[in-house]
Amino acid sequence: MMALFGYFNTLSTAIVKQDSLLLSSLFKKSINKLHPATRNVDQAIETKSLSEIDEFCDGRLGNKQFEEMLAFHFKGIICLQKKFYSEAYIHQANLIQALMRYLEDTEASGWLMAATNTTSLDLRVVAKLADKEQKKKGQKEDKQSDAARILNSCFSICFKDKAPLNVSKKWGILGVSNQLFKIYFSLNNIRLGRTLVNSVRPMKNPSLEDSRFPISQLVTFKF
Repeated sequence: MMALFGYFNTLSTAIVKQDSLLLSSLFKKSINKLHPATRNVDQAIETKSLSEIDEFCDGRLGNKQFEEMLAFHFKGIICLQKKFYSEAYIHQANLIQALMRYLEDTEASGWLMAATNTTSLDLRVVAKLADKEQKKKGQKEDKQSDAARILNSCFSICFKDKAPLNVSKKWGILGVSNQLFKIYFSLNNIRLGRTLVNSVRPMKNPSLEDSRFPISQLVTFKF
């Protein structure tokens, strides 16, 4: 339980200080490199049932919207532990959609772009695992297509943002775009990738030459 208290405290700090890099590291799934505060968190919640998680997260952060995201994150972790990938996908999809609602409803939410990139990446990875699981069961492989639909909505939220650049959601465009490219490549649908490129390349404010975009994102987008 001590591991969870440390995790909750670090997560609360990330929200209060609007530290997106810290928040993103705390919302990563164990399929990716984890922040030290997340060590042993998986083990601490593995005894919880999915039905207990909402109540368990209630009041932990002093922010209902982030507590909702946290509950979806924990549910996804539990399902991944059990290798229930299709169910894990549902919770990861709910997590990023809850984050998207926050982005739309909260004017000063541009600070969340690193967290948006991380949850987008995890959505793609879990969707691919879920499709493999469904293929083995002889079921329709539709999770990557669904992830693309969700990420396209996330892309639109970022792309249409009118806030000043220093607090703009547009800094999330490349991260989300790159996850979409990887999904389109996996689905052998290069045409949709070209459409996405044609939307992003003419961007002027910010342009793709702006050094504030992470180099890794620019390299993936351009090549």
